[in-house]
Amino acid sequence: KTKNISQRNILFKDASHYACCFGTLAEINNPTLAVSSFELAVETYPENILAWSRCADLYRQAGLDEKANWAYRQVLISAKNNENISQKANARKHLSQYLYIQGESSQAADLYLESKNYYDSIGINRPLDRKELEIIALLDNTANDSILHSVLHQKQQIL
Repeated sequence: KTKNISQRNILFKDASHYACCFGTLAEINNPTLAVSSFELAVETYPENILAWSRCADLYRQAGLDEKANWAYRQVLISAKNNENISQKANARKHLSQYLYIQGESSQAADLYLESKNYYDSIGINRPLDRKELEIIALLDNTANDSILHSVLHQKQQIL
């Protein structure tokens, strides 16, 4: 009997993973279908932190703040300490914004600082260095040259 339960749990976990993959693809053209896919993923395997996080993001984008914040809380409740770090930072960031609007500034500040620490640790909030700025300028110039070349080529064919 234990073997059957274990196999069932593996199948549910796999089905949840596939529902997340489908939800990611569906999000391109059909956000409603994407939400349904992520909800299925959570129902099938509630420990799927990515599914909770994606559900929360889509709820937030749809203006469903209460549902989004409930799902973000599920991310924080269910995520393990050293796993799902980016999903936890995302949940903390969005919950902090919600709590600040609700007047819970102390709790909002704590969540914001926790998320900021993660983003700082991976370099998202740091200014670009000189070399990075040079690379961006080079890419911009190359893109502009390509666009100009394409426009001129089209005009020559017309003439």
